[in-house]
Amino acid sequence: MQKGTLPSVVRLLDMSNCRWQHTKGYQAMGSFHSEDVDVLVAQPEKEYQPPSLPFDTQSSLKFIDPSEGRGDFLLDPSWTFLNHGAFGASLRVGYERAEQWRYYLERQPLRYFDRDLLPHLAYSVRQLAAFCGASNRSALTLIPNVTYGLNTVIRGYVQEYKSEAHVILWDTSYGSLKKMAKEYCDKVTEVPVSDYFDRSHELEDPSSFFMEALADKLSAGNISARNALLVLDHTTSNTAINMPLQSLATYAKELGMLVMVDGAHGLLASQVVLDDKLPIDFYLSNGHKWLSCPRGIAMVYCPSEELRDTILRQPAVMSHGVGQGYQSRFLWDGCRDHAAALLPVKCINNVLYVRISCHVYNELVEYERLADIVILEA
Repeated sequence: MQKGTLPSVVRLLDMSNCRWQHTKGYQAMGSFHSEDVDVLVAQPEKEYQPPSLPFDTQSSLKFIDPSEGRGDFLLDPSWTFLNHGAFGASLRVGYERAEQWRYYLERQPLRYFDRDLLPHLAYSVRQLAAFCGASNRSALTLIPNVTYGLNTVIRGYVQEYKSEAHVILWDTSYGSLKKMAKEYCDKVTEVPVSDYFDRSHELEDPSSFFMEALADKLSAGNISARNALLVLDHTTSNTAINMPLQSLATYAKELGMLVMVDGAHGLLASQVVLDDKLPIDFYLSNGHKWLSCPRGIAMVYCPSEELRDTILRQPAVMSHGVGQGYQSRFLWDGCRDHAAALLPVKCINNVLYVRISCHVYNELVEYERLADIVILEA
């Protein structure tokens, strides 16, 4: 489907001008000999000094065969891979940098965890916040995946609102989200929006059927929406429909709801601008899908300091940072592989190409029809 070469990838940020930021003692949580990550993330650009990579970026990884894969990905050339939307496929540049970090870790684990890791995680937070246009970068932090974030938000919401807790989602919501909601919350309302799909062609704005379905469900059941947690999808997983986030979130706020966006398919597949114009309380997204990072990097954004200190007070996994700042609570969740979170944001510029999520119900004729109507420019 792609003419010419795969999209050119802007290489990882040039670190040649970065200065080493020497540690200043035990300022972080636990026993880490590192700066406070909340301070590092919040520092103004003029004061902030990015940490240098502690290894030679030009060093080759002998166990990676340069002939493997095709271009920017390591995909087996005997396959036509379409389903980046499920578990992703890492860009070669990201995979290689992650492997360099893993090798550096094994050379001296204490140096890596005690001195290097936290400043570099804080740097990644700053880079990702800038990429998403976050009006407050301290409102964004890193998590392993969206599932981790959903568990954190829903559990924290139910603990905070107790008997008033009420989760509102859709019949198109992701299956595991529905299970989480029912496991944590006694009151869950499912909006049957799929019943409205056939009418979308009759509407001036096809996306307005989401609003109609939600209003009808609340009205028919005489359901109070005040203090409910409404879960929106940036893009629905099984039906691949972009929800009208702005209008739905605005409507929900008028009714006194909290709004969480499951943006698992958001980063790079859609424009993600986390500024004050979007009236949401939580936005979660994965890096391993369309952003093509190695697995193990995702984000949660919460613009309200009050909600960060209440609903997000306890991450799904708690460790040394609990009881301290937002970044401290989330960036360290125990000893694990953090390599995917140490990669600056990768951008793809100036080339049009198509991302397709392939599911078992797709037929070959559907892709042939797509090929007939899409013009790709190399």
